[in-house]
Amino acid sequence: MRHILISGVFVVALIAGAVSSAFAQQKPPVRGIVNVTGQLYRAQNDNHYTVFLATPDGIIMSDPINRDFARWLKAELATRFKVPVRYVLYTHKDWDHASGGVVFADTAEFVGHVNMGDRHVYAT
Repeated sequence: MRHILISGVFVVALIAGAVSSAFAQQKPPVRGIVNVTGQLYRAQNDNHYTVFLATPDGIIMSDPINRDFARWLKAELATRFKVPVRYVLYTHKDWDHASGGVVFADTAEFVGHVNMGDRHVYAT
């Protein structure tokens, strides 16, 4: 019985160490904006990308990825371009493409397939 108890404690300690190590190793996401050509830009959130077109009347952007990234992107766009996002174009309704749209709901019109629904208001 003591052997089982010691084994159980060892397993719990290993799991706790692994979880603690995973949290300690989390890095901030790699984010950035690069100019593709003219007023067309690509924005990066780790291994996810979206594009946007900056016009004098406002920004037209594709999938806003998720809320955390969308908040970062909105601040960057306001600083760099000083015009609001006017349109958010959705390629599809998966959360990792659409859930950030709510961040732009104050200025943007959402464009997507009828099956898109109200994905721009979903939480991440």
